[in-house]
Amino acid sequence: MKKINPFLFLTLLIYSGVNTASSFISFDSQEGDYIGQGKAQVWVESDGTFSSRSTQDRENTVTIDFTSDENWWTLNFASPENQPLTVGNYSNATRYPFQPSDENGLSVSGTGRGCNTLEGQFEILEISYDTSGKLKSFAATFEQHCEKGDPALFGAVSYNADIDIPDSTRLPTAGKTGDFSVDLKA
Repeated sequence: MKKINPFLFLTLLIYSGVNTASSFISFDSQEGDYIGQGKAQVWVESDGTFSSRSTQDRENTVTIDFTSDENWWTLNFASPENQPLTVGNYSNATRYPFQPSDENGLSVSGTGRGCNTLEGQFEILEISYDTSGKLKSFAATFEQHCEKGDPALFGAVSYNADIDIPDSTRLPTAGKTGDFSVDLKA
């Protein structure tokens, strides 16, 4: 196992120029953020299983799950009732599924940690469904604040998406101290 800088790893991962569908979750948690515990973390397909519980008949909600032997994460994104999720910005999000029907919903939780209340925003970069109505691809960036606190969880998620996440400032940055370990498999 080699230790690499998280910013370098994500730069290589996201901007490699390879335009193939991939799935990953990336967090950059500020100190004091309960969900991400103040760490920069990345999970890719070789780390566990990505799945979606979203279908086109519930066009205003997308749920992405990641599970591994040591971690599980659930990411929920929702637009107001009767408004399908599309590519674009979604501000003033509150905790899904408890948000008022006319507001955006967001919830990133996992590994035993979740917010009671939250505020945030997200941007959907790609969303598509297959002919049977199942979610085919999804990509988004997000910002979440638990319990109306200042510390944020910034992140990005890709589920079978063919798009690069363009704003690396929302991903783990070189300013984070310490190294993390990643298994690089050929």
